[in-house]
Amino acid sequence: MHIKSCMMSCVMSEAIFSPRPNDVWCRWNTSCVLAVSFPVGEDVVIHWFHHAPGGVQVQVHSFYYDSDQLVNQGKHFRERTSLFKEKITAGNASLLLKDVVVEDEGRYKCYVGTLQDTREAFINLHVEGEPTNCLLSENAVFCRANGIYPVPTLDWSTDPPMDGRLFDNKTKVEQTQSGFYNVESCMQLKADGNIHVDFTCELSSKRNKNTARLRIEVVFVSHVIKKKKKKCSLPPNVAEQTFAYLLRAWAVSRARVSPTASRTSSRCAT
Repeated sequence: MHIKSCMMSCVMSEAIFSPRPNDVWCRWNTSCVLAVSFPVGEDVVIHWFHHAPGGVQVQVHSFYYDSDQLVNQGKHFRERTSLFKEKITAGNASLLLKDVVVEDEGRYKCYVGTLQDTREAFINLHVEGEPTNCLLSENAVFCRANGIYPVPTLDWSTDPPMDGRLFDNKTKVEQTQSGFYNVESCMQLKADGNIHVDFTCELSSKRNKNTARLRIEVVFVSHVIKKKKKKCSLPPNVAEQTFAYLLRAWAVSRARVSPTASRTSSRCAT
């Protein structure tokens, strides 16, 4: 009596058929697979339900008589769900949920019935955003992430460890109308000087251990910053991109992490 391969995108895990739900994380605006397997049987009936935080149960997807039955499907899920029909006869009741949004969060129940058996499985779906942008400016190091969910924790560290009095740190968090968060943090050198240091900006979520790290090797020479290498390290299954560029006094170069990258003020926001 097992459910195998519950997964988020390409991340796989295992759960047991029981009333205790399995936790699955899906990235916003992507497709997510809630995977359930069952013992092969005849006359398969599959029902997927969503229990929103308010306790309301909504039909997500139904399948019986060898075809989809979507008359009672909730409006929120229309044209965004499907089953792997070619695999149902092999015991696959997995649900594909497209274009994931924050409102998809909650508890999902999968009921599977055959002439030989009936089963129920439960999955808690969590939605997350991911970092999109990292920037560097003339006398300050910025760590910026747009479209994050839930609200992340941001921490700075340096190698070698630096006296905190040398830098002015300011962090700003804004929530968008869609419910996601934009985070920007700035480490600005307070005085002129020659400093060679590696900065690490770490974004983490309370929900899981996924983190996003921005590592920058910086040489401060009076009012000039020479950035040798910057790597934005995103959570699992997100391609890492490495790029380098040179910034001098009063000049800002456009970063290549995102096409939306914009010029950044040389000073931390007040």
